[in-house]
Amino acid sequence: MKKGIIFFLFFLFTLNASAIYLSGKYTGNGAATQAIIGLGFKPEVILVRPAVTAGAWVATSTMTPGTAKGLYNPYDYAAPTTGFIVSLDADGFTVSNTNGLSNNNGQEYYYMAWDDADGMVTVGSFTPNECFTAWNNVTWYNVGNVCSSGGRNYTAIAAGSNHVPPNAAYWTDNGVCGPFGTNINVGYKPKMAWLLGGEGTQWYNLAQPQFTIDGANTSNISHFAQGSSLDVQAKVMTDLTATGFSINPVNTSTGVHACPANAVKHHYVTFQYHGALDVQGYAGNGGWPTLGVATLPNPIFVMVRKQGATSQSAWFKTCQMPASASYTFGNVGPDNSAITGFTGTGFNVFTQGEVNGGGSYEFFALNGGTCGAVACNSVGGTVSSSATVCSGSNTGTLTLSGHNGSIVKWQSSTDNWGTSTDIANVTTSLTYTNIVATTKYRAVVKDGACAAVNSAEVTITVDPATVAGAVTTDATVCSGLNGATLTLAGNTGTVQKWQSSTDGGTTWSDIVNATTSQVYSNIVTTTRYRAVVKSGTCSSANSTAAIITVDPVSVGGTVTSNATVCSGLNGATLTLAGNTGTVQKWQSSTDGGTTWSDIVNATTSQLL
Repeated sequence: MKKGIIFFLFFLFTLNASAIYLSGKYTGNGAATQAIIGLGFKPEVILVRPAVTAGAWVATSTMTPGTAKGLYNPYDYAAPTTGFIVSLDADGFTVSNTNGLSNNNGQEYYYMAWDDADGMVTVGSFTPNECFTAWNNVTWYNVGNVCSSGGRNYTAIAAGSNHVPPNAAYWTDNGVCGPFGTNINVGYKPKMAWLLGGEGTQWYNLAQPQFTIDGANTSNISHFAQGSSLDVQAKVMTDLTATGFSINPVNTSTGVHACPANAVKHHYVTFQYHGALDVQGYAGNGGWPTLGVATLPNPIFVMVRKQGATSQSAWFKTCQMPASASYTFGNVGPDNSAITGFTGTGFNVFTQGEVNGGGSYEFFALNGGTCGAVACNSVGGTVSSSATVCSGSNTGTLTLSGHNGSIVKWQSSTDNWGTSTDIANVTTSLTYTNIVATTKYRAVVKDGACAAVNSAEVTITVDPATVAGAVTTDATVCSGLNGATLTLAGNTGTVQKWQSSTDGGTTWSDIVNATTSQVYSNIVTTTRYRAVVKSGTCSSANSTAAIITVDPVSVGGTVTSNATVCSGLNGATLTLAGNTGTVQKWQSSTDGGTTWSDIVNATTSQLL
């Protein structure tokens, strides 16, 4: 690369090596940024045109990283700004969506990319540091500059014009001050030169975007987009030269402007002769019939302007645009009556007056390079969102976002992608219903010719359905004199609590216990016990209850009544009364109760 070269009071920095170029297209994905890859080189120049009613923009390697220049407003003095491009990359470039013009979701964009690999393209910048402007023979002279030698006389005139820069006086000029016809040296006569404006923030510091073609009238400096003739304070580039292009800071006949007080860097691109490059002219036929323009066979890029018409738009077409469509650099949509197609001998123009009315036209054409290299960038994106559900009773919708490219299909796997099942779905959402096993899902995305890629996966974790189990075992106990441990078995899920009921299960009281066993002790009322079980996200369920039947405490009662009888001549019936419980047997004792003999009798009466 060439180093900086000083010309008069201009600083020139030129990047010059060899040209690789291609015509491509990409589809916006709506994300904050999108990397356009697959170019095969780091571009020095990127020209991008949306397929809709929005203007073109350009970024070069000399511009502040992350900025680009809009070409769609002929009066746009603004410096290259952010919001179009994030970076020029080793294998392409990255666009931004902050301005809504370079990465709208689903929007198609066409681009031309140039490297500097064989000398076709030179990208550079220059910075004037002494600037004057003349308009109607009146010169604006910045107070900070010294330009009083050589018999030049200045007479102050009252300021007030809206074209007078701040902090500047308004002078008549009886002589010439400042370098005339300064040349920006790129080492060859360009076949076309683009001057893309400067880095400043005020209109009087900057050149409007402008270009010229090495045709019949190289000094015909044109806007990229439609507008009136270049303003006197905006026309900086004045002609092509044998070694570059000229900058004319003061021209009292036409009123041209290099840059006033606060000098700023201006960017340019030049194109030199190359076997795949052609610059010619043609005469329009008034729009009928279609006019075939002979040039290089099968061009991939053509740019046309009308000679001498600085207030008309330039038109361009790339081989990636629809067959009959072409565009201006301005905020208008495609036109099917301008450059209507590429052919084996050149290109066709139709009825659009700015390319085939009356008069003469000049064009710049490129062939070779790479066409149809649709820069692609398959980005799988992310699926939202993972969830945990209950087996056999679930539904949800998964959504893909942040992807780039078309959805080819979805896939699912229940064994961590040991095997997978294809799902025929090319939308950004997928619904699952009543799955019974933990399942992973992903989308498969493919952008153009790029290989398909998988999105990030999501996992739908399936909890088994709740099985409450049974509490063991039922028991009958004596009131107030009891105790045992109940055990829950056969359950699926975890114990949330236990419950008890003393009214046959009509109402239940909670017991704080999350284990599978429950102790009861000295209960005095028949009680049912159950566990409440819940499996993950599934509904809770009640176990089968165990019934602990409580018998009242035994009361022996009283046998009536005592009697005195004659030995061997007696008989009577004894009766038990006041007892609680059932008679198990009777007993008798003949030794005052020391020993007792069982009598088989389970009734409440006993014969003597």
